[in-house]
Parts: sequence; C-alpha cells; structure tokens
Amino acid sequence: MYVQAYTKDDGTEVKAHYRSKPDGVESNNLGATSIHKSEPNDKLTGGAAEISGIKHDGIILKPSAEITDAKNKLIEYNNTQNANNKDARDLMNIAIIGTANIENSRELSILNEADTNILSNDIGYNLSNGNKTVRFKDDSTIANAVNSSEYLKESVNEWLNLPEEKRPNIIQVQLIDNENLFYSINNATVLKPRVEGGYFYGYLYDKYDFKLQWFKNAKTMFANTGAVTLQAIKQLENYNIIIPIKIKLKRN
Repeated sequence: MYVQAYTKDDGTEVKAHYRSKPDGVESNNLGATSIHKSEPNDKLTGGAAEISGIKHDGIILKPSAEITDAKNKLIEYNNTQNANNKDARDLMNIAIIGTANIENSRELSILNEADTNILSNDIGYNLSNGNKTVRFKDDSTIANAVNSSEYLKESVNEWLNLPEEKRPNIIQVQLIDNENLFYSINNATVLKPRVEGGYFYGYLYDKYDFKLQWFKNAKTMFANTGAVTLQAIKQLENYNIIIPIKIKLKRN
C-alpha cells in the first residue's frame, strides 16, 4: 500500500513509502533491510524511498512509482547476483522498475518523444521503435566503463586505420572485457563515429533485451534464460540504451 508523506504530532517528518500487509515476518516487509545493504549515504529519494531492494545507484524513483512485492524481490535478487557488477545491476533494475517509474538523475535521462526525435536526427538512427530511450550522461559510471574498454578501443583503432573515405558510418563492437560489461552490453553499435579536436566521438547504442543463447558458463546461461522468461511474461521492460563515447587519441 502506498503511504503519502506526512508529519507526526511530535514534528517528525515521515517520507512517502510503500507498506506491505503485516504477516509477522520481518524480512518479508517492504521496509526491511535488503540483503544488499546500503552504504551510510546511499539512500533513495522519491515516494518509494522505503522499498528495500533498490539502492541509489543513479536510479531515482518518481513519487508515484508503483513497485510490486514481486518486482521488489526481483530487484533484491538482481542486487545480490550482480553485487560486483554495478552497471549490469543498474540496467537490469531499470528494466524491472520500468522507465515510467524513474526520474532523470545525475547518471541518466529518460527521453521524452521530442528529445528522442532530436537525438535520432543527431545520431542518424531512428530511436522511435516503441521503446523508451535511456540516455546516460557523459560522466556516468557506465559511460566511464565503456570508454575505458580495451575492446572498444581496438574496434575504434580498426576504424581509424581505414582510409577516411572508406570508414563506415557505424562500428560494431563486443564488450567482453569483464563480467560487468559483458552482462551490461555485450554486443552494441557505435553510431555517428567521428574525430574532432584530437578525440574520437560517437554514441554507443544497444537495445536492452534478451534472446536465448548457449553459454559455456552455467551461471551466465541460467541468468540469460531467466531474463528471457521474465521478458516473455512482461516483467522486464525493453528499452534503448545510448551511451556517449569520448576517447582521447594518441598523437603519432
């Protein structure tokens, strides 16, 4: 049940929150401490601030956010499974929470239709495909991780080594540097690649969705199959991911 913010008789302010029905089991309640404990300054803002499973990792919930017990349990499971993979954890949590429940933050923006059209024109790719677009900020943690990827740099160098007139207008990349990037993005496309003022610029594009795949790693295969199942029953939202790329080029 959603409880509006209010002030107690003694002057104590109580944030808006969700309250589950009491059943005598403390760990079952929405206000219970999550398995993935928060750091001292690690707290949510917005109406769903008391939901146990979501950490403030650049994800800010709207006051009107509707998060069910089932989704909260998925978030807690995701936080546990991806405890060491911050970006993979964030992307999955966005898919579980739903873009309609998320505010713009220092890490990301949920683009409206007008901004989606402007970005589509800028990058030369139509993002109006029925999915919301999440644009990560230049200094977001995932942008920093992507821009540090050696696999991305190798793909960019291959593009740079081509004669200028033969350079394609997109670059296909596979980010398998580490578990975090593999679970976050894996295969993606660099749109609008260009060189300006000693830097390589572009936009990394990926659609956050899942397809059945065979993985040698049993943990990866299990996670992928589970995500495909959740997607099929509409428990995950597919969305477009845009990450700005800026790589300083070495002087010859």
